[in-house]
Amino acid sequence: MSLRAWLVDADPAGPAVHRLVHTGIASAGVLAWASLGAQIRVLAGWQGIEPVDELLLRLRAANPELSWWDFPSHTLLSASDASLVGGCALGGALCALAAAGIAPRVLLPLSGLLYLGYCYAARVFLSFQWDNLLVEASLLAALVPRGRPSRVARFVVLGLLFKVFFLSGLAKWGSSTGDWRAGTAMAAYYETAPLPTPLARALHRLPAGWHAAESAWTLVFELVLPFGLLLGRGPRAAAGLAFGAFLLLDALSANYGFFVPLTAALCLGLLPEGPTARALGGRSTPARGSAAGRASGAALALSWAALSALVAAARFTDHAPAPQLTEVATRLRVANAYHLFGSVTTERHEAEIQTSPDGDAWAAQSLRHKPGPEARRPDWGWFHLPRVDFRMWFYGLHWREATPPFVAGLLRRVCWDPEAVQGLFAAPLPTDTRYVRIVVYDTRYAPPESPSWWTRRVLGGGDPVPCDRLGW
Repeated sequence: MSLRAWLVDADPAGPAVHRLVHTGIASAGVLAWASLGAQIRVLAGWQGIEPVDELLLRLRAANPELSWWDFPSHTLLSASDASLVGGCALGGALCALAAAGIAPRVLLPLSGLLYLGYCYAARVFLSFQWDNLLVEASLLAALVPRGRPSRVARFVVLGLLFKVFFLSGLAKWGSSTGDWRAGTAMAAYYETAPLPTPLARALHRLPAGWHAAESAWTLVFELVLPFGLLLGRGPRAAAGLAFGAFLLLDALSANYGFFVPLTAALCLGLLPEGPTARALGGRSTPARGSAAGRASGAALALSWAALSALVAAARFTDHAPAPQLTEVATRLRVANAYHLFGSVTTERHEAEIQTSPDGDAWAAQSLRHKPGPEARRPDWGWFHLPRVDFRMWFYGLHWREATPPFVAGLLRRVCWDPEAVQGLFAAPLPTDTRYVRIVVYDTRYAPPESPSWWTRRVLGGGDPVPCDRLGW
């Protein structure tokens, strides 16, 4: 094999790799839709924490001519629970068909547009970067042909992978706390990640030198190795191994829902076509698309790249060129700037809901998947993202500020309609609640000799709130 083939040969992916990428994105979509469908009613249903029908009433009051462009969601037509659950079932079906190889270039973008609607309908709960990544990857799947090699396809798949890692590396390098450059970020990460797994505690107890090396290596593989995607087989293989190790560690140490399988699906675009086709039991049989089709695909890919550059400039610099185009890209989630783990919080502040029938005797009500009782072990998410639990982690970071609407909505349901939110909690909620409060704990891993998983120290909160004050 020549040096050129090893270092700079573009080796555009062909049908076998394209099919794997489609299948990977579609499979991640199935996981995302199944997870969302299991909780959409409690998030945005009419008895949910932030009902979408109430959101639409407020938006229409401010703008009677509210259109799809203002709120690109099917809930404009119907915000019923049946519509919310049915939309998740439809999205899951579209991805399942795409995973089976049925018209993925059509069905995946349709699934992405449908998912975009849920990012608006349940926006406080679907505002994470992997939600944007799912929409963007699903839309870009339209540019990945299944029957022929395509440099455009390799450009968009590896370009999206480049964005995820390189832009996240830029965010780490520019962190306001300087934790990544100082080598201290990973010393706190395993203890303070939103939803850790049981393995995270053992990883947290590794030597300080190991965590410093992890922090330094993260900057290397996010800021340097992504450029290997632009080169030949050797640099791509090195980048793929580093990305794969990162994703494996993510899956073993914390729960970020479908982020790991979705990003892994993009990594499939690094595979060489010939060996992949042989491994799948066939041969790569290239076919040429029409000149017009290739030209339109290239134009769309370059437009996406330009939009991505504009969005990244607005995110990482003090300049916002072409703000109208940036706003369109952001509104439709078609070109996003990623900044995963830009800085690592050094504290875990867990907000615990407590209820009382009389304002004197209080009982803790622990969310099912969050660190709560000191003896309770973290659980494995298996790609299901419990969005209320995850969002409450962010609330714990800012608990001294005004209570956000979703927390007030959760407390309201605990007071007046506990059955509607019972699935979020580890134990049965009382039906005689008249007062609620939130107590915030500084939460850490217990020392190795302790039989408990956590140690907790009260930070504050605890002011009783009469349920009557929360309204119905």
